[in-house]
Formats: sequence, structure tokens, C-alpha cells
Amino acid sequence: MTVSSRLLDLAFSTAEDAAAACAWDAEHAAAAARGDADAFRRLVERHGDALQRFCQRALGCERDAEDVCQETFVRAWHALSRYREQGQFRAWLWRIALNLCRDHARARARRGRWLCDWPLDTPPDAPAAADSPDEAAALRADCARLSAGLALLPEGLRLPLVLSAVEGLPHAEVSVILGLSLRAVDTRVFRARRQLIEWWERQA
Repeated sequence: MTVSSRLLDLAFSTAEDAAAACAWDAEHAAAAARGDADAFRRLVERHGDALQRFCQRALGCERDAEDVCQETFVRAWHALSRYREQGQFRAWLWRIALNLCRDHARARARRGRWLCDWPLDTPPDAPAAADSPDEAAALRADCARLSAGLALLPEGLRLPLVLSAVEGLPHAEVSVILGLSLRAVDTRVFRARRQLIEWWERQA
């Protein structure tokens, strides 16, 4: 499979141990709500990288992403005593981050651009390393091209696609994060994927 086809094959991914992961989150969130700082630290370690990666794509700036990610965990820590969404800790956490990213983006007046370029060192669904300089160059070109196509999608289609296909969140969690029905998420991801593929094919 070529790099281009892998980048376009935005499959819906759900971890095989999703139930166990949710249970782990719920257990540690409950402990953290009782004041267990170690339990919260383990939650940060589990979700921190993915959360910062999303924030960086959202804000287009590594420093801003670090600030927003840190603020997300600070707010989560202080709000844990009110957390009642058993089994949906990750969705709850990402919803906090999404709201903070939107607030930050509005404050910075980013001219309506929501999604930044893909991190070219770790593109989604791509091989960990290219076998040759030519393949590495092709990979970077495909990532830049994919970023350009995603940037053209309206936010209402782009965010569901990024959360589900890039970050691998189940559609049920995406619906909680974005405040949409499950059916709406399914529809928007399908439309976004179709539009992106059609755009990609026109560039060939």
C-alpha cells in the first residue's frame, strides 16, 4: 500500500480493549476525585500526548498547545469532584480541551483557520520511518498535501474526521465531545472522508 493510499484510508478505529480502557479511566478518575494525585498523574500520562497532539493541530503552535493542554488538566483536576460521566472520562477531558482551543483561537483571531499542518515527523497512519530519502520526501509531500485538503473542509466536517480517523476516538466519544448525535457524527465523517478523497483525486 502506498503512502498516499494509507493517508487516504481514514478507517474508523476502535481499540479492542476499549471497555477495559474506559474502566481503567473510570477507576483512576474516581480515585483522583478523592484526592489521589498519583491516580491523576497516571491519567495525564495516559492521555497527555494525544491531547497535546490534537491541541497543536487545532492551534497551529506548539507553545500554545502546551499551554492549553496543561490548562485542560488543571481544569479537569479541579472539576473532578463534579465529574459524573462514568465511562466517558476521555470524552469529558477532550471536550474541555476543545472548548479551551476554541476560546484560544478566537482570542488569537486566527482568521478562521482551525487545523494546522500535520506534524511531518509523525504523520497519521504512516510508516514510522521511510526506507529511502525519496520515500521520505514523498511522505512529507503527501502529508503537506493532506493538510491542505483538510484545511479546505468546513470545521463541522473537519473536526469529526480528525477526532475519529486521526486520533482514533470511537464515534460515541466524538458525539459527546462535539455535542452531536451519533448519527450526525457518522454522517459528517462519511461526508468529510468522501470530500477529502474527491479533492485528493482532483490533484492527481
